[in-house]
Amino acid sequence: MAVNGFDEPREEVEEFAKKSSLRHPILLMGGQTALDLYDVEGFPTSFWIDPEGRIIGKEVGFDPALAAAMEKRIEKLLAAREKKR
Repeated sequence: MAVNGFDEPREEVEEFAKKSSLRHPILLMGGQTALDLYDVEGFPTSFWIDPEGRIIGKEVGFDPALAAAMEKRIEKLLAAREKKR
């Protein structure tokens, strides 16, 4: 899931998502929430959430060279979630 921290209009976000081939849900108008509740200092910011819903990590920025490692981390968190079911 993504949160649009720039509070752009829906049409602008939809156009960006289409150009970027994004298929995940994007929450609109999240700028103030991102700043106030989650201390987002830069974009993108990724939060790692464990099966109990706790934030266990935060990363600011994105480096395509790290995409494979991020994917493995996501798979590990999803596997842990499935074990809890």
